[in-house]
Formats: sequence, structure tokens, C-alpha cells
Amino acid sequence: MKRKKDNYDLWLKERKELKHAKNVRRRAKKKAKRDALRTWRQGCLITFKTLDSNRKPVIYVCRMKKVPKGLLAHSCYVCRMINKCAPCLSIKTNTCAKCMKKRLLDTFPCVIGRIDKHGKYHSRSIYS
Repeated sequence: MKRKKDNYDLWLKERKELKHAKNVRRRAKKKAKRDALRTWRQGCLITFKTLDSNRKPVIYVCRMKKVPKGLLAHSCYVCRMINKCAPCLSIKTNTCAKCMKKRLLDTFPCVIGRIDKHGKYHSRSIYS
């Protein structure tokens, strides 16, 4: 009888260890997935909710692009230069800090369009 109980205790201990290892792997996988969703990678579409000069809400639709290799400037300045304005309103704001945290270092948001206060989408013409 004693031998049977020892076997059961050993089996229970091994089962707990296996279950614990499985839970650790599951949590690590879940965390990696959350982190991937948090970061703005090259090619993904993002939105910036801001106000225009008349204090009306406007949403900029941006695609994350690589910083051009020839430009030796901070990616925020590249963003402002290529977009002719910063979609995060201004460098040194909370929105810019959030943008810096979420995007990879060698990417910047390139404005491809905007949604105005009426909910209409306007694509950005490259030459204007």
C-alpha cells in the first residue's frame, strides 16, 4: 500500500511540473503576441486623432515606412519634413512620446490620408 502512495505522489509532482511549464510557455506566447500588437512595424496602418487649425477633430491615416537611409536626421524630423506637418501635432508632445514608444527606431508614420469632422476620407495627393 505504501509503495502505491509513493508512486501516486511522484506522478502528481511530475504532473504539476509539466502543467507549470506549459503555463509558462502559454504566458510567454501571449505576452509576445501583445508586444507585437503594441509596436508599429513597417507597413502597418495607424491613425492619429488630432485637431486641425480650427480646433475641429481630424484623424490622420498613416502607413509606417522606413526612414530614408540618406537622411541623417531624427526620425521625427524626417516625419515632419515628408508629411509637411507632424501627424502627432508637434514634436515634444504626449502623442509624440507615445509614437516614439510604439514604433520601431528606423520607421516613421507617413500620412496617406485623413478623415475629416464629417467622417469623409480624403486621400493625400503626393505632389501637393
